[in-house]
Amino acid sequence: FGSQMLRVTDFPILGEPEAALQQWQSDFASDSLEHWLIYRGGYLRDSQLNLVKGAKAVVPVTKLQDLSIETTLRVGDSGDAGVIFRVADVSIGIDHYKGYYVGIDPGAKAVVVGK
Repeated sequence: FGSQMLRVTDFPILGEPEAALQQWQSDFASDSLEHWLIYRGGYLRDSQLNLVKGAKAVVPVTKLQDLSIETTLRVGDSGDAGVIFRVADVSIGIDHYKGYYVGIDPGAKAVVVGK
């Protein structure tokens, strides 16, 4: 069966919700994608997460109250790259999620902000 038959499901946790984390980080130095869920394709090399065009990576079990993000982005020859946060209802597709996006588009010399 091909990938058209693939279904990714995120089941809700029943009972009391977990308390928000005070801090969470992932630097990929351990060459592990533990906790990460990649939509559409990506890989780790030299302690860097590389995603194919149109892919996204999320940490579905992380719940934070406040947010501060530090990241290094590398954009391809065209398009933009950025960070999505406070997301829900994630699925395969570039804009298939509910949440926020902040990125850079070097071709347009612009910062991209979306919801």
